[in-house]
Amino acid sequence: MTTKPDQKRIEVVIDGKVLTLVSDHSEAYMQQVASYVNKKIAEVNRAAAGQPINDTQRAIKMYLNIADDYVKMQNEYAGLAPLQKEKEVIARKMVMQDKRMRQLQTENEDLKTQLRQKCEELDEYIRNFDDHKGLPSAANAPSAQKIVEFSRTAR
Repeated sequence: MTTKPDQKRIEVVIDGKVLTLVSDHSEAYMQQVASYVNKKIAEVNRAAAGQPINDTQRAIKMYLNIADDYVKMQNEYAGLAPLQKEKEVIARKMVMQDKRMRQLQTENEDLKTQLRQKCEELDEYIRNFDDHKGLPSAANAPSAQKIVEFSRTAR
């Protein structure tokens, strides 16, 4: 048996026998696979306890148990696929909402700045009014008009 450069020989114990496997997977992974096979062999042996069973029957039962696990996992995965798509849709919506929230925060900051400016203009207008103890001058009137317009649009 020839090995490719990225493959290695790994010894595992399956059903009490030492086997040498050639794989490009890690040794830890291959030991995990061997452990799974040993678990399935043990399940078949427990189920057949006290009953005569030959190696072929035992192998077939083990193959069926492994195939059963495989089909169950496929069905479980198939059930998870729509959830994964839903998760992706939700993630896209969250990104869009986050972007919108940042836009609204920026708009909010802009409005706060405008409000501060308008308050300063109003304070100046009030100071001028108090200083003159009378009607505002024509120069200040457009500023007052802007404040009224801003007040209407802010509602």
